[in-house]
Amino acid sequence: MRPIPRRALLAGALPACLWAAAVSAEPACPDPMRPEPREYPAEALAALRETDGRTNLLAGDSIAAWWPQASIAHWMGGPVQNLGFPGDTPRNVLWRLGQVPGGRPWRRIVLIAGVNAAWNDPSCHDVAAGVEADVRALRGLAPQARIVVVAVMPHQPGLASSLPVIAPINARLAGDADRVGFRFVDPGPDLLAACRDRPACPLLRDWLHPTEAGYAVIGARIAAAFAAPWP
Repeated sequence: MRPIPRRALLAGALPACLWAAAVSAEPACPDPMRPEPREYPAEALAALRETDGRTNLLAGDSIAAWWPQASIAHWMGGPVQNLGFPGDTPRNVLWRLGQVPGGRPWRRIVLIAGVNAAWNDPSCHDVAAGVEADVRALRGLAPQARIVVVAVMPHQPGLASSLPVIAPINARLAGDADRVGFRFVDPGPDLLAACRDRPACPLLRDWLHPTEAGYAVIGARIAAAFAAPWP
């Protein structure tokens, strides 16, 4: 049998090599600025299109969604449209904001997002970039608004175990705030002072979601941020 020319062997191997290179070149992590839809109930989608004139907005995940209206209205200075949804990552929030009609009357916006992405592989999910993408989307919907971003707060029993994950996220957000156009508030020191390495936390009912007292701690920082002079 005649030997197969080496050139032919290389030619036959080339497609496999290209395929392997293409696979290895594929991004292992999702683009933090690409919206990601989820299955949402009809009422959650309908809420995105509400236009009742409220000038305060709270957006984000379950920490936002479960904030009692009377409490957040107190800290934001008036009735609040709440577009929080449990389990959302910044990419989910970004998708929902993409369903909101433009030209909203919001003058004060609070964004609480990031903890659900931080629970995933922290080496893969650029949480800060996702939060900043949400800020840009909010700015596009309400250019006149003042936007406050709440830090990814310490969580999990004792709180300390979450610090290596959230510290770089919050450092990035704090450093980018002026450039991206938001004010950054971090209730983490208050939570740590009350709860670090303790068997229970009076500010977090399940080591993640705030109690009434926990919301008051966060709300006080939000109110102070809005009250301070803005550029």
